[in-house]
Amino acid sequence: MNTAYESINSSAISFDKIKVHHIIKDLISVNNDRIEGYNAAVYQIKDRDLKEFCNKLSIQSEQFNIALKELILYPTLPDEVTLVETLYRACIYVKSPSLLNDRERILLACKVGENMALNSYKKALKENIIKEQIRSKLELQKVLLTNSLHEIKLLKV
Repeated sequence: MNTAYESINSSAISFDKIKVHHIIKDLISVNNDRIEGYNAAVYQIKDRDLKEFCNKLSIQSEQFNIALKELILYPTLPDEVTLVETLYRACIYVKSPSLLNDRERILLACKVGENMALNSYKKALKENIIKEQIRSKLELQKVLLTNSLHEIKLLKV
């Protein structure tokens, strides 16, 4: 009976690790989308301070991904595309080409995209299975995203 319990318990631990793996991969995907969206904007925006800001956020996401990739538990597991990721892409890619000549609309698209990225982090951090080492890295990235969102609001003024 003890062996059966241990077997069930070890399966649960593996499931938790796989779930954490997918949470991290989802956040990497969100950051990849931020990188692509902001890089595309950098080449099309004429406003110099917006170009610099978008470039800064792209670099921020690259740094986030470096840290997140160090946390990947199972590099060979297939990726899953989540609804949040799909919505984030729609927000950034559908809106961005038509908005690139209007500063207020560009900042609005950035704000919506950053809110979606921030919500992905908040959702991930609600998971109780995330260990403290991973949680602290995600919390730091969430704070930096919150700061970026605040900067967007300041640029809008």
